[in-house]
Amino acid sequence: MKKHRPALKLTLVFVAILSVFAGCKKDKNDNANNALIGKYKLVNFTSKSGEVVTPVYDQLHECTRDQTIELTADELIAITFTKEMCEGTEPATGAWYLNENKLTIIAGGIQLNEYKIIKNEGSELVLELTVPDGDKSVINTVTFARL
Repeated sequence: MKKHRPALKLTLVFVAILSVFAGCKKDKNDNANNALIGKYKLVNFTSKSGEVVTPVYDQLHECTRDQTIELTADELIAITFTKEMCEGTEPATGAWYLNENKLTIIAGGIQLNEYKIIKNEGSELVLELTVPDGDKSVINTVTFARL
């Protein structure tokens, strides 16, 4: 019976190590999720095609510039307007999830967009969305200020 104890100890050590790594990954993801939770206002929007960067924010209608998004702890998203809604639109809700540095937005059970998180520090959240455009890609960068 004593011959099997080293193997049992080794198995228990292996299980303990796996548990620690699994726990760390979950904590890391939870921390990243917690860092995103909050309410944000759109403050900048640029679009880059090739080497040309076009400022888009000032071209947006005031009601679009007035949007806020709220990411909640239960991974829900609400898009609202603080002053006036754009004609033909209404506040929207959906879900969000984080995978590595990618923020995915889902509405109506359909994945809408997957944004790369460029920066999430202090009061600034910068997201990047790459959109295919023929044989090239357009990179849209949106900047939000935390409210």
